[in-house]
Amino acid sequence: MMLKIVLVLFMVLPFVNNTSSKEDVIVWNDEVVLSWSDFKGEAKSDNNHIAMSRCGIHMEQSSYALPHGKPTYSFYAFFVPASSWYLKDKVSDKILLHEQLHFDVAELYARKLRKIFSEIIVSPVSSKTVFEKVYKEYRSMQQQYDKETQNGINEEAQKRWVLKIRNGLEQNSKYKID
Repeated sequence: MMLKIVLVLFMVLPFVNNTSSKEDVIVWNDEVVLSWSDFKGEAKSDNNHIAMSRCGIHMEQSSYALPHGKPTYSFYAFFVPASSWYLKDKVSDKILLHEQLHFDVAELYARKLRKIFSEIIVSPVSSKTVFEKVYKEYRSMQQQYDKETQNGINEEAQKRWVLKIRNGLEQNSKYKID
């Protein structure tokens, strides 16, 4: 039986009960490269998964900026170590790269959200709708990535996706946060 890698993606909005604080997560940046030591959750040996990552995109609305009264929004991609795990006897560097790219896809979509929200005036009511539309695209890309790479098993497809996501991050580098 082929073991599967499943990425659990959680959308964390101010509209939803957020149980993770920023201190409980790894926030994406250029220098963060996941290692197996970042996966601190208890492995679930009773299922068919090699590794499971919990990552997503956080959205925060800040105060209204003057003089136009436009609310400001911030977005960051995050990884939750306590909810992420792996089976030590089944993993490899290739599987870790696959997991890293899921985290990178979250950052790519955080950048896309930063771009959208910087170009238009979004009310607090419509911000949820805009976020959900982009988040749906994000989920779709994550699913397409797993399908095409067979959860990291198909090496040629994995290489194509590495290039695709790295190019996307570079094309949206203006919206990277430090």
